[in-house]
Amino acid sequence: MGFIRRISKLLLGLAVLAWCGLIFHLSRQSYAQQSIRPWLRRIAPKEVISERLPAVTVYYDGAVIVARQDPYRFIEFFVRKGAHLTVYAILAAVATVALRSLPGLRGRRLAAIAAVFVLTLIVALTDEALQSEAAMRTPTLLDVGIDLIGSAVGLGLGWRFGTKRRDTSMERKDD
Repeated sequence: MGFIRRISKLLLGLAVLAWCGLIFHLSRQSYAQQSIRPWLRRIAPKEVISERLPAVTVYYDGAVIVARQDPYRFIEFFVRKGAHLTVYAILAAVATVALRSLPGLRGRRLAAIAAVFVLTLIVALTDEALQSEAAMRTPTLLDVGIDLIGSAVGLGLGWRFGTKRRDTSMERKDD
């Protein structure tokens, strides 16, 4: 195996570890450190945002969020859940590419998928456990579900990217 290939594998592994570190760092932040409500209040008055939102009520883990009554909370809710989905999609995509490059998992699709799923599940559960120690943060298994949906998206993207990358490098060898 060439030097470049070994470095690439090492960098992919480090990227997975760094991304997990970022997730755990964000897990430890208080709600106030992560809230976008102060920023939303600065950019637009409540009334302006309220009239542009649909008449929708969201029920999530015992919370009731009425879009037009509390627009800042409504927007923040979707930003936070979207962040969960995105962060775990990125983790799973990078982990998929990294794990597929390991000799033991090369050509073993189900084993690679299971490894990525288990990794993201462990990270998601740890994320929620760390949130329980942060001020005004509420850990919930529903967020783990969102994380795993993001993981599935990332796994698909990582698999597709990894396949295209491998096909491209094989084409170069044939030239």
